Amino acid sequence: MENVMEKESVLVPIPGFKDYKADVINGKVYSSRCKQGRWLNPKASKRFKYVITTLTDSQGKAKAQSLHALIMSAHLGVNPSWWINQGLEIDHLDGNKSNNGIHNLKLKTRKEQYNEGVIASITTGRTRLKESDVLLILEQWKTWEEDGKRKSTFCNMMSEAYEKTYSCIENIVNKKTFKKLI
Repeated sequence: MENVMEKESVLVPIPGFKDYKADVINGKVYSSRCKQGRWLNPKASKRFKYVITTLTDSQGKAKAQSLHALIMSAHLGVNPSWWINQGLEIDHLDGNKSNNGIHNLKLKTRKEQYNEGVIASITTGRTRLKESDVLLILEQWKTWEEDGKRKSTFCNMMSEAYEKTYSCIENIVNKKTFKKLI
């Protein structure tokens, strides 16, 4: 919400997390775990681009949670298992995974979520990696792996360098794609 005035906050309890409340209008989470309380500062995951934050449950266990699921959970007053068991997923209506206000979230089936218009918008402008780039990634991965470094760090680094998704790079490293080059 850069350079935009936020709407008035509406704080709603988040089921399963007694020390937290969700601002369902602006898509934010407030923690009352410390005396003065504070707004959490979640980050987008590099792999899936969803905004993730960590909350501590009533048993004291820290759990990574997607912000859109927390907002929907607070709005409906139910745990995510309620909509998951019905075969529903949360759709970001404007396609922006950082816009987690309830006005931008809707429960839909996977089929509804991925209609032809959405699929077209997801694939528009995407280009496939060149074979030379894939060979270079595989060569760099071999060196990286021999040095005992983490695959997730490598995939994050390469996904940024080549402007591709984490999954794209991971599939190359795991030899699931570009098999003819291996």
